[in-house]
Amino acid sequence: MDFKYTDKRKWESASQRSVFMGQQGMVASSQYLATMSGYKALARGGNAVDAAVAMISTQSVVEPHSVGIGGDAFALIYLAKENKIIGLNASGRSPHAANLDWFRDRGISTIPERGILSVTVPGALQGWAQAVQRYGKLSLADGFEDAIYYAESGFPVTEIIAGEWANQKKLLSSHESSYKTYLIDGEPPRPGQVFSNRGLASTYKKLLMKESTSFTREKFVMLSLIFHKNMADFCLRKILEIIRQLGRILYQLIIEVIVCMNCHQTDKA
Repeated sequence: MDFKYTDKRKWESASQRSVFMGQQGMVASSQYLATMSGYKALARGGNAVDAAVAMISTQSVVEPHSVGIGGDAFALIYLAKENKIIGLNASGRSPHAANLDWFRDRGISTIPERGILSVTVPGALQGWAQAVQRYGKLSLADGFEDAIYYAESGFPVTEIIAGEWANQKKLLSSHESSYKTYLIDGEPPRPGQVFSNRGLASTYKKLLMKESTSFTREKFVMLSLIFHKNMADFCLRKILEIIRQLGRILYQLIIEVIVCMNCHQTDKA
């Protein structure tokens, strides 16, 4: 590698910093707290998979517009000892009864960009869990430790993320749940303002309580109870059937998660 000190010190250089180097491992993300979570995972004996999940879970808190458990996950995992590459596809599936006829009967020819009709069954969280269980060295709880801490205790919002947050004020204000969760007194967090998401922290804790049973048996269940007049006819009946099959405990968990989504508290800066 050819590095020239003088090039780095020129004012027109894109970066004035030296190239990062390391012998034991390296992590990178778009937010420094998420990067630190990945570093901590390596420092406590984890591998690249553990670091990736630690970073992505923290990023879901500190940069929520970029990633979250309601989305999809894809990864290429290199197993050095086997010289083998594993492909992870944790993409969301479309609703069971959402066939073409259902949409055509309602005069819908194109899936809308936003709203309940464009939602798939989230695959990200199960993908993270499977990656850690199969190829990681730490537990999923280890990977979510920082995410829960920042969601509960809050974190200072950085400039670029605050700007991107502000750009979505109109969209966040259009739904009661996003208004309560992601706006502070009706406004996006300012640069440096401390933001917390205790509802998300509570959800993560409840999911991790099930790690020793649901995740290890590969029978993870995550339900999003969302009511919308266009979806009620084939969503609600299925949800009620699942609740009856899995019993009262799951029913209580679902209700608690829904309630905590609406009890967002934030520290005022």
